[in-house]
Amino acid sequence: MALALGTDRVVVAGQVIAEDRRVRYVYGDGREYRGYYRRKPSINYAPIVLFALPDGRTQTITGKVYASTSFASIGEHVSVYYKPDSPQDAVIGTFAEVWGPVLAWGGGSLVFGLAWYAGRALGKAQPGNYGGDDGDE
Repeated sequence: MALALGTDRVVVAGQVIAEDRRVRYVYGDGREYRGYYRRKPSINYAPIVLFALPDGRTQTITGKVYASTSFASIGEHVSVYYKPDSPQDAVIGTFAEVWGPVLAWGGGSLVFGLAWYAGRALGKAQPGNYGGDDGDE
């Protein structure tokens, strides 16, 4: 977890005290709907976690990842990673919150890299393309 969180984070136990809910109205196929006809609510949840700092103060954070089901029930204990100088930027120790940004950036970079490579390979394979070094000069 050091890759995603950095090495200067402290880990403590936090407790889920509530859930933040986001409601959207969507079609049956999942597209968001901005009108009043044929709407269906889609509810997503993120945990709200309370944890204690070493000086006795408490800090509350809301999870950054919203899901259609709650991953932890209210009262359950979860790991919280925070930097001592900015506890308000803490990260809840779930797979999605810790590795989600790493996987998103890595996956996006992979897709971009493959598209770039395919574009170069197709560009060299086209007849009449004199942009590459073909050794004739």
